[in-house]
Amino acid sequence: MAIDLFIINYLKKTYGENGNISKQFENIFRTLDIDKNQAIDAFYEVYSTGNHPALFKDTSDKELVEFPSTKILRRFLSIAPPINIQRLALAYIVAEITIAKILQLNTRMNLDDIHLALKNIEVINLDLGAFIQCIDAKPLNNQEKNLKQSIQALGGLTRSRKYQILKKQIFNDWNISNYHSYAECARKHAGIHSLSTKTIESWLSKEFSKPNKE
Repeated sequence: MAIDLFIINYLKKTYGENGNISKQFENIFRTLDIDKNQAIDAFYEVYSTGNHPALFKDTSDKELVEFPSTKILRRFLSIAPPINIQRLALAYIVAEITIAKILQLNTRMNLDDIHLALKNIEVINLDLGAFIQCIDAKPLNNQEKNLKQSIQALGGLTRSRKYQILKKQIFNDWNISNYHSYAECARKHAGIHSLSTKTIESWLSKEFSKPNKE
């Protein structure tokens, strides 16, 4: 009985308003700048409609006006695919119903009730984790895009550095190989580095002036 009470108290704390599950949902709403109550309404709308048209169907904007949650769900869609949003919605509902049952039964919870509540923690955390990964991936994708834009903005400096590295590779290959001509070496590396053979031949000619190589 003492063990059961310990587990019940653990479940109350985990599912409670200040518990880990609630904090993760709060963090999602805050990060996406979404009103909590509107998000919860959207979750229940997703649950009640099955495959919500805002998530899974090619529905016109006029038809979607009938669904109050459309705007909220589109905000979620900017972060994650439909299935992740559906599972997030169901995870919230499972969490809300589970805590309601825990508070209702309290010490009258039997082993089946306890096992189900414990199992639901795993299910909820799995879906929360999947959605949070989508949130984390978004800024990383943006950062990668920004990095590429920064590299492109450097223009000539970037190309110069790139060509320095390519020249080094080609010159090293020339030194350790037995090419009969600059053209032979150029043909090999032109395909590898997407460069013209004339460009590579010019580099080799300027770097190596020994007549026995040409």
